[in-house]
Amino acid sequence: MNYSGTEQCVRLVTMNTFGVPTQMTRVRLRTLARELNVAELDVACFQEVQLSYFAWLMQREFHALPHAALKPHFYAPKGGLLTLSRWPIQHIEFHPFRQRGLRLGPSVADWALYKGALIIELATATPLIIVNTHLNANYDGNWSESNRYARIEHTQVRQLISLVASFDPSAMVLLAGDFNFPRGSWLYTELVSEAGLIDPQSVRQEPTYRPHRLLPPHYAQPIDFVLVRPPRGVLLRAQARTLFDEHVTMVNGRRGYLSDHHAVQVDVTWPNPTVAPPD
Repeated sequence: MNYSGTEQCVRLVTMNTFGVPTQMTRVRLRTLARELNVAELDVACFQEVQLSYFAWLMQREFHALPHAALKPHFYAPKGGLLTLSRWPIQHIEFHPFRQRGLRLGPSVADWALYKGALIIELATATPLIIVNTHLNANYDGNWSESNRYARIEHTQVRQLISLVASFDPSAMVLLAGDFNFPRGSWLYTELVSEAGLIDPQSVRQEPTYRPHRLLPPHYAQPIDFVLVRPPRGVLLRAQARTLFDEHVTMVNGRRGYLSDHHAVQVDVTWPNPTVAPPD
């Protein structure tokens, strides 16, 4: 958390790391740490950390974000979720999605990873709650209300709406992750409107997912968000930008993408409640 007299500011990045168990993944994650260690971040939310070893590696490499939150599972953190913070973490919770898909077919990967929401709270002048999440994939690339995968995503959206509603209304809440549905879809609209969230990138439609060349091009969609619920009665400013949408030089000297997703960075600024407003 950064303070500048009368204001507070939090700088957060979210990224799906495409953390499949390969040797190149280790190189990509070390490169990601190299890039973000100099970004003066307060919090980073990562998804698809698909091995416990990768979670350990990231904690070791991210020296600028020394405080970690995750919930161990059989072979990877629950949900594949890892949250790193510059500041000490006061409280950690993990809420599994009640509906995580079928145990047969492609959804078995979502079920096995035990998807849900990882919640941390930082002790700051304004209570700060960070929710890191990764919803089920839509393997049809079809987000109509009748689609089988969209219906599963809808149950997860409803659970996220309930979670946000349960938080102290005086808290600043940031909901970040890979939502697996596009900005502007009915799922997005329901989540943002019913949870009282602000999307700093609401007018942007550039894809944050770069699908494999064998997938249809319409899979390229803006599906990674940082959504903000301000404290009741508080006005905020938010700036957002996309990171790692081009090749970078890896720690092994090769050039390539850091993931099949781009990162999203959001800087949120709001008044410091410990400072009296001017007369």
